[in-house]
Amino acid sequence: MKPSPRYFALLAVSLAFLTAAATMPEIEYLDTVATPVGTADIHLRVDTRNRASSWGLAYNVVDSIYDFVIVDNGENRFDTDITAPVSVIFGRHDGSGTNVVRRERVGGPIDGSDSRWSMILRCGDDSSVVVVGQKFPTVSSPIDLDRTCGVFGMLADGKVKILRHTIESTVASEVHRCRFESLDSLRAYIARSTDPYERFWSYLDRDTDQRIFTVGGNYTLATVRDVHGGYDIVYISGARVKSKNWQPLMIKGCLISTPFIGHFDLIWLDATGHPAPGETNATIETDSSILRLTFPSHNSQVRFAASPRRSLHQ
Repeated sequence: MKPSPRYFALLAVSLAFLTAAATMPEIEYLDTVATPVGTADIHLRVDTRNRASSWGLAYNVVDSIYDFVIVDNGENRFDTDITAPVSVIFGRHDGSGTNVVRRERVGGPIDGSDSRWSMILRCGDDSSVVVVGQKFPTVSSPIDLDRTCGVFGMLADGKVKILRHTIESTVASEVHRCRFESLDSLRAYIARSTDPYERFWSYLDRDTDQRIFTVGGNYTLATVRDVHGGYDIVYISGARVKSKNWQPLMIKGCLISTPFIGHFDLIWLDATGHPAPGETNATIETDSSILRLTFPSHNSQVRFAASPRRSLHQ
């Protein structure tokens, strides 16, 4: 059958939207949630009114700089059963302009008679993801969400009707900094200390039940005496899980003194900043050269080796 002029017109519209760049929509308004973000669920649902539109969500918003996920709807003026390509665009907008990191074509069936779309940004304990679709998810992609930035924006170019824009969130446990202003001041303090328990510690080994316990990284830590007769455990480096949540000089836990020399009750903050559940304790042993963290409820323990004090002056 010979293609009709109408067919060529539809094809031309489709190809145009495959090659053209999406129009960058404006931020309609901002939502701010408490930080550090523990979990979040942001749902944006729109009606594109069967016209070309660009809409989505902005996250990691700091002034006019932000990351974004935009849905670029292909315009279809001819037939609701034949739709132009729909793309989901991931990128970053800053002072130098808009940088498109990647573009994904929406796969799966698209209902051309339904102009309603949803975008959901979900932040869980271990990851963050954006899901886009109509009645069912058609694109799902992880994003790099900065949990210390709780500002989110809705993006729209005026060609969409907002049907729903909701946000729910929880706050992760707040992690405090130790009393030292810099790593250099902490190093100088420990170098001068005569307390054998005030040391730097490097990950040595572990004996863990991986079904119920995981180590968030090969940590380097420091222990410094607190005002209660115990010791703060100070994070220095080595986090792999939720590494952006941890900066040097944050408190990773506490050693609480007991009547027994070298034995402590332990408060240990996991990768999310929450205290590890169940029974926990710690020992400093072998002439103060080994720090052992024990998690009996999880049938696990992790050991750290003390750094020589002379290395602190190098």
